Amino acid sequence: SIGSIVWTDNACWQITSLAAVVFLVALMIKLTGTLPGGRGKPDIPVDPEFASLILAYAVAGILFLSAIVALRVARIRSLFDRGLEIEATVRKVKRVRGGTTLKLELQYAGITYRVRTTFQPGSRTPSFDGGTRISVLVDPMNPRRAIPLALYADPGADPGAAPAGTAERGVSA
Repeated sequence: SIGSIVWTDNACWQITSLAAVVFLVALMIKLTGTLPGGRGKPDIPVDPEFASLILAYAVAGILFLSAIVALRVARIRSLFDRGLEIEATVRKVKRVRGGTTLKLELQYAGITYRVRTTFQPGSRTPSFDGGTRISVLVDPMNPRRAIPLALYADPGADPGAAPAGTAERGVSA
């Protein structure tokens, strides 16, 4: 689902969070008529037209950021439609405060690719360990675009059944 992609994909999550903060700050400026002062400094009063302009620019920026998120969601969803499911080896797992990065190695059409994917860990997100084999969806036109299938799998679905709306997949070593 779109929500699953937005909250799992690290870039989508960060852009969505940034957009919410920008909107709230712009709305606060519009409603209070002041710019927040820095550490212990007083707020700076602003002209109502300027406050409206800040809010308008914030909304325009949010629309631009929303377009970026929509493109990323469309790209990930397209992998579910036309991607190939293959096995990849987890080479490295890096967990930081801003998300988790997986470094994967996969073979497609006889060529070995090293792929990196970053995601937001959640309560339903599986844990990955170095050296394990996982299923990934690979874009046949650009094998460097790959996502771990387990990140977007429905936890209540039958593990042997293909996810809804997916094409038939071939598994290769």
